[in-house]
Amino acid sequence: MKKMPLRLLVALLLVITSIISVSSPTAFAEDSPAFENSRLQRVVYMPNGAGPFHYYAQNDPVWNGLVYEAPNASSQRPFGEGGCNPTALAMVVASLVPAERLNLLGLNTARGRTFTMCTCSVNKHFCYLGRKDPDHLRTTLLTNDDFATALPLALGDFATGNNSNQRLHRLVGSRQGGNGGTSKTLFEPIAEVYGLSLRTSRQMSDVIATLDRGGMAIALCSGNSQIFSAGNGHYVVIASYDDEYLYIMDPFVRHSYPQDRRGFIEMLDDGIVRIKRTCGKNVGFGTFALFEPAPETYYASLPVLLNPYTREVASTSIDGSLTASGY
Repeated sequence: MKKMPLRLLVALLLVITSIISVSSPTAFAEDSPAFENSRLQRVVYMPNGAGPFHYYAQNDPVWNGLVYEAPNASSQRPFGEGGCNPTALAMVVASLVPAERLNLLGLNTARGRTFTMCTCSVNKHFCYLGRKDPDHLRTTLLTNDDFATALPLALGDFATGNNSNQRLHRLVGSRQGGNGGTSKTLFEPIAEVYGLSLRTSRQMSDVIATLDRGGMAIALCSGNSQIFSAGNGHYVVIASYDDEYLYIMDPFVRHSYPQDRRGFIEMLDDGIVRIKRTCGKNVGFGTFALFEPAPETYYASLPVLLNPYTREVASTSIDGSLTASGY
């Protein structure tokens, strides 16, 4: 058998290397095309012209069935049923934070861990396919585009303990799978990460004032009069208003609201609804979390983050060029 010429051998090795590098990427958007092709995730404008707002759905078919649980939980509740809190929060963050700053969240993981998820779970604790199949691909968020694509899942991972304080914000359900929900304590550390101001109120006048200043509100719907979901607490985003209506992004996409027997909710599009400004109590609004964007100078004072896990950043020099360094 003749020996293969050295030049041909080198060329073959280069081809094999390129195939391996293409088939084993590390970035989320390249790893899992299934997470990219969402019809529900989109930029929306309200009928009053307000926007743009970034919309996500907790029950998006792309990640509806992912397990969303804290480590060692006895139940395995899906993100589609219990992810309204991180999804609502993701809509606020993606709408108020510059797109090139979304990966700042990666600096706040537990012990420098990454945000890694797959089609099994929002975190590593319930990735059963990964245990059974060593070739099972998990996906890691690196770039701002990665975080924009999967921000609700990253916040879900954060809520299940993957944060610098290792605090659990995802509440434990019952052994029968009862919904313990996600605590509103998740809002404060996320607002701090992104430089957003946050305060709470029970007054609609404060919501209106926040919207006037370019902010957004998350309404916690609770109590017997809560008609957005049947029997459980729910979070929705109040994005805008006009003289007559509040315009709302509901993280749970549904075709009807069976509990809304008096017709308070008017559906405009998938996940987009409006109610009369005077009907907040009728739909079960209780506490409001009020978010306002950081000053323009806030992000300008931060270096550009290239990789949240190596903490590599780029600083702008006097001539406008970027220089990589550690954070």
